[in-house]
Amino acid sequence: EPRLLAKWDTSSQVPEVFAKSDLAIFPISKKAYRIAPFSLFHKLEFSKLGKIESLSIPTWARSLQPNFAKRSENLVLSACFASGLFQSTLCEDQVHELFPAISGRLSTKSMDFSISHMKSKEPISLSTGSLQFEIDGSYESSTNLGLIEAKNKYLPDFNIRQLYIPWRYLTDTLGKRIRPFFLMASNE
Repeated sequence: EPRLLAKWDTSSQVPEVFAKSDLAIFPISKKAYRIAPFSLFHKLEFSKLGKIESLSIPTWARSLQPNFAKRSENLVLSACFASGLFQSTLCEDQVHELFPAISGRLSTKSMDFSISHMKSKEPISLSTGSLQFEIDGSYESSTNLGLIEAKNKYLPDFNIRQLYIPWRYLTDTLGKRIRPFFLMASNE
């Protein structure tokens, strides 16, 4: 199925024929794609990490403990919520309440935007029809919404489409500050 063949979460998944030709594929509708020298991946820069803080999951939340089950993305999101990570990150004054919000598969309306070119400084303009996308998780306070793309393994980079399309959809739809986050749960 073309949709699955074009689903590259990281640059290591790009087929050799595309990598050798400096090409990438981007959906422009639910059934059509554009091939061009798009720069789709953002390298994760671990050297720029700030102070590391430890948070705990309440011991009574047994199903969220690391040794309970295989770490799915949903389990990681629930554990982060239970630990207060999203509250401390998304609520500037710690007074606002925070609730799990929208997740799952959604569709956009048509959009116009630009994507960086792999080699040139001139961006590539795109006009799309309705695009399908998935939100792993989001958490909403009265002031903003945190949009989470979650992975339960180590990745050196990620496809910016996974955060941009949902961010753009929510920004256009909600009229509220949308803060995108890439969350990676790894034993490293």
